[in-house]
This record gives sequence, C-alpha cells and structure tokens, in this order.
Amino acid sequence: MSKPPKFYDCGICECYHPADWDGDCRDDENRFYPGQLDDKYGVFGWEEVPMPVAGDLKPSRYLP
Repeated sequence: MSKPPKFYDCGICECYHPADWDGDCRDDENRFYPGQLDDKYGVFGWEEVPMPVAGDLKPSRYLP
C-alpha cells in the first residue's frame, strides 16, 4: 500500500497545501479545502502534517 499524500493547514490562507510545496497561497493548483482532499483521496486517504517553518523548506524561488 502506498503512503497517503501529506498536506499542511496553511494558517495564512485557511487552506491546505502539499507538504513539500513552497509557493504563493494564491496558486489554485496547490490550495485545497479539506472537503476537496476528502473527495479526491477519501476521508482517510490523506494525512495532515504540521506547517513547515522557514528552515524546513528549500530556499524559495520567489526570493532573490
């Protein structure tokens, strides 16, 4: 069985983003409501992880 996809509760835009994502909250392709994730993966088919902090992510492509 494969591992469920991981998403974090943003706390800024009140949506969920993929755990390995580092981008702009306005990116509709990477912003989900819990119901959308349930519809796509099933109620127990995705995992919520803590929101990463700055040191946990690779350098942002938006910074010089």
